[in-house]
Amino acid sequence: PGVLNYAASFPMAGTVLDVAAGDTDGDARGETFVLVDPADPNAASFVVPFDSELRPLPPFTLPWWPRSIAVEPSTFARKNLLVSRTEGNLPVGRLVTVDARNGAVVSESPPLIGGIARDSVNYVNLGLGQPQISIGTEAGMYLTR
Repeated sequence: PGVLNYAASFPMAGTVLDVAAGDTDGDARGETFVLVDPADPNAASFVVPFDSELRPLPPFTLPWWPRSIAVEPSTFARKNLLVSRTEGNLPVGRLVTVDARNGAVVSESPPLIGGIARDSVNYVNLGLGQPQISIGTEAGMYLTR
């Protein structure tokens, strides 16, 4: 086995929940997005974007409890982020598409039965054209059309 060498290390003001990477601005170079649960329990969760040179960009907050983050596999040059979220203390989850530049909500799914499990939101290609989203919750599995 080889040796793992770190290119950089970035301390965060909280717990890192998830990391996503992909070209979201159409320049053919990947950006990185770090989803952070803040150390302050009264503060909002936030996303720290990094450009393709791993320079931090201004973070944006999310007004709900996120669980995971992914870059959508869109055919468009500009891509959004897909964030799974919980509904407070209810056993319900939602998927929210947000703008990768500022976190503005683009779309939101209806409530899903059961909280969305970590690492359970995936894009799958079933040979039907656009990739579908598979979602695992505490109560079952969903697949988009």
